[in-house]
Amino acid sequence: MSELKVTTLKHADSAVDSIVMASDGTLAFGAAVADSAGVAVKGGVPAQAWVNFNGQGTVAIRRAFNVASITDNGTGNYTVNFTTAMVDVNYAAVGCAGGTNNNIGDRQLSTYPLTTTTCKAISGQTAVGTVYDATQMHVSIFS
Repeated sequence: MSELKVTTLKHADSAVDSIVMASDGTLAFGAAVADSAGVAVKGGVPAQAWVNFNGQGTVAIRRAFNVASITDNGTGNYTVNFTTAMVDVNYAAVGCAGGTNNNIGDRQLSTYPLTTTTCKAISGQTAVGTVYDATQMHVSIFS
């Protein structure tokens, strides 16, 4: 059996590291990246962007990667603004919304429309058909 020991693999035509392996065995693809708190992004194929933010009162990002800001468009209606644009609008936006109580109900998070620079996030409850400001808003983008 052969064994190859490396920490970085580069494409012959690129100055950017293609794959970086940390000493704990985790992999990072592309250039070395960190989230808004400076924590290294780990994993297989990482999300192109993600954000965890408080949607009540003054909207505040808790942690994020490739998200420059959140725009509060009104009750339960937010726009996620990307730091670096997506290559096209054919990405998957997934997320969830929640409050501080234990009543889960029919909560939903709508992530439409999508543009290359933003993603709309609307939190609501289908049982009563209203939108609300959620204390826990989470959106991830995969491309």
